[in-house]
Amino acid sequence: MSFRLLLQRFYRGEISADIVGRPKLWYSISGALVLFSLVGLFVVKLSFGVEFTGGTVFTINAPDASISQVREAVSAKVGGEPIVQKAGDDWRVTTETLTISQVQSVTDNAVKEFGPSAIKGNEVVGSSWGGEVSKKAWQALFIFMILIIAYLSV
Repeated sequence: MSFRLLLQRFYRGEISADIVGRPKLWYSISGALVLFSLVGLFVVKLSFGVEFTGGTVFTINAPDASISQVREAVSAKVGGEPIVQKAGDDWRVTTETLTISQVQSVTDNAVKEFGPSAIKGNEVVGSSWGGEVSKKAWQALFIFMILIIAYLSV
């Protein structure tokens, strides 16, 4: 029997699935999915971006450069392990929060390595914005849960 024919028979009511009659099966599946989600959340943990942790983001125009060349050009002046991502023809490099002199040093090194138009921009992102967004998200979730409980109670 083809899948399409099976769906047509199901739609017309000729066959049915006993979902209500097997609560232990469905509770077990739901419980396993919730447990899997919690393990992923608390064991693997979330990986917050620069918007939540703070840092400095450089946009480097070096279309012919490799990821290792860009990483070395930035880490030579900053230390640590910058996160390098391809963003169209440009590279997006994220580091920890840098001082003005460190930003200038990275800019000078990128210009030396990749040419005068290498740096398209840089920005320092504070972690306070991410903390504020997280706080608002928890508040919204709390209000949402109260409204859902009130709706289901009515």
